[in-house]
Amino acid sequence: MSQFDFGVIDPNYKSGPQLSLDLNKFRDALNTQHLGASRPAYAQAGMLWMREVSSERWDLCLYDGQLDPVLRSFNPVTSEILKFAISDVAGLGTALDAGVQKDAATTTGAALIPTGNSAQRPAAPAAGMFRHNTTTLEFERYQGGKWLPLNVMDKALNEAPAVTLASAATLNIGSAAANTISVSGTTTITAFDNVADGATRRLVFQGQLTLTHNAASLILPGGTSITTAAGDVVEMLSLGGGNWRCTNYLPAAGRALNREYLSAPQTITSAGLLTLAHGLKTRPKLFRCSVTITTAHIGYAVGDEVEVPHFADISDSDSNTRGISLTADDTNIYIKYRASSTVFGALNKSNGFPAAITNASGLLNVRAWA
Repeated sequence: MSQFDFGVIDPNYKSGPQLSLDLNKFRDALNTQHLGASRPAYAQAGMLWMREVSSERWDLCLYDGQLDPVLRSFNPVTSEILKFAISDVAGLGTALDAGVQKDAATTTGAALIPTGNSAQRPAAPAAGMFRHNTTTLEFERYQGGKWLPLNVMDKALNEAPAVTLASAATLNIGSAAANTISVSGTTTITAFDNVADGATRRLVFQGQLTLTHNAASLILPGGTSITTAAGDVVEMLSLGGGNWRCTNYLPAAGRALNREYLSAPQTITSAGLLTLAHGLKTRPKLFRCSVTITTAHIGYAVGDEVEVPHFADISDSDSNTRGISLTADDTNIYIKYRASSTVFGALNKSNGFPAAITNASGLLNVRAWA
């Protein structure tokens, strides 16, 4: 501490040696800017003095007769001039509060973002600038030498590297550290773990195992379980609550037929023409026809489904020819029945002999895949 004041000098009482001692002490006080933990007792309005706040902070103060405003702060250890604190500058905190509504635990608020139309963008923008554009009604940022809407990416989205999980009854793909998962092992998978609705995962199988269909929690194409092969890829979409749907399945051997059409049961009429809208949006690649027995006939009971050819069974005799003509395009399946009361034939279920199915004894089902 270097503070000292010798008061009023009285030559009748102050000896030369004592005066010399006082002057030396006062010199030290002046040279150290009256350094001390508190304002000198002899301070007068207009006096500069140095407050020793700590070993790493000194405040240069101006005594105004009542208070000691801080002009600047220093770190005597590093010789660094410290930045102003908002609380140290009168009126600055109020001015900032007027420009920015600060969120706090007991309040709700929002930051006031610079706003204006496209023509009012800064003339010399800098990277990182952020504003609201009233022309486009979008938030935008200045990046890479151009203004970009906040909701537009300007570069590729790179996913995390694939991770490997060993197959298990419940495979925890939701908590995996990547979107692509290599699945090892042969354990049957009956469920996946819980993750937010909308999350997606891509599974690449290393070998053969069974994915077990569940109509609620593990929904697979066609409602049937799948036996995987090495290299098969499946894409799963989380529905939330531990429920998942397969949105795409790509076998290593090639793309699966993952869209199916099934007609309503159709009346079989001699020489009739049938047009069925399949809704597959492309020409089907595979067809299957069957007849559901409605009247017990040639050994078959009501409800039995008998597969029949979806082509005309041409023979050397018109009387023995049975079947249909089937063509298709991107929209419809076209069927022409043989001109006969027995369009289809089958082997008798009881004795195995060839037999005719009368048209009135069954209904035609048409399936198609794309």
